[in-house]
Amino acid sequence: MWSYPAVHVAEDRVLIQYNHFPLDMAGQRARGHRLKVLPLSWFYGGGDPTSENPTLSRIEGHVRGEI
Repeated sequence: MWSYPAVHVAEDRVLIQYNHFPLDMAGQRARGHRLKVLPLSWFYGGGDPTSENPTLSRIEGHVRGEI
C-alpha cells in the first residue's frame, strides 16, 4: 500500500509523517502512522542550507528575468 507523506519544515527540522501498513501475526494489514524528524541540513548533505548556491542563484535570476 502506498500513501503520500505530509512534510512540514519547522525552523531547522523537517517533519515527515506517513502511513505504515505492516503485516500482523495473522498476515493481515495493520494500519499505523510513522513520523520522521530530520535536521534540515540532512537535505543539503550536512552543509549550511542558508549558504549561497550558484545554481539556484542562476535559476532565480532566470525566473526574475534578470538573465
